[in-house]
Amino acid sequence: MELLAPDQISEEETKMEAEWQSYSRYWPPPYPPGVRFTPTDEELVKYYLTPKVRRQKLPYDSFVEDDLYQYHPQELAEKYNASMEEEGNWYIFTQRIRKYANGGRPNRSAGLGYWKATSSDQKILDREGKKIGYKKSLVYHEGKQPYGEKTGWVMQEYKIDESQKPIKAKSMVVS
Repeated sequence: MELLAPDQISEEETKMEAEWQSYSRYWPPPYPPGVRFTPTDEELVKYYLTPKVRRQKLPYDSFVEDDLYQYHPQELAEKYNASMEEEGNWYIFTQRIRKYANGGRPNRSAGLGYWKATSSDQKILDREGKKIGYKKSLVYHEGKQPYGEKTGWVMQEYKIDESQKPIKAKSMVVS
């Protein structure tokens, strides 16, 4: 291996190193260039969300946990050093809070807007055909419900099937 003096390192190499460091800043561990984390819906539910809800060890802990509904999506992008220009997705574990204490409807207010469902729950099946969870698409709207303005921010929300959840588990989703 050859070591170079700082003045021998090209500007491009310096930029690449800075970019590499920024990737690992919030989403550890970093992926080598060209490697992508692209789990299927089944893999997200089976290997990440279900163990998280059951408080088990995750096979690869590249997710952050945060209160997704406290932020405008752009604030999350800035907080976690991501942007819409970057290819790929980000994954955030968050608790789903109910809008009313005794109701089943989730509170979708976030930042100065809200997330609006654009699809009903879609079943996620494992390889044996057993229902293990659900996926729902949501779009962020700026402003007050129901008059908010639709934005380009889209979220896929995953939740486990009730039969997979421990009795006293909180409602946790990955978005």
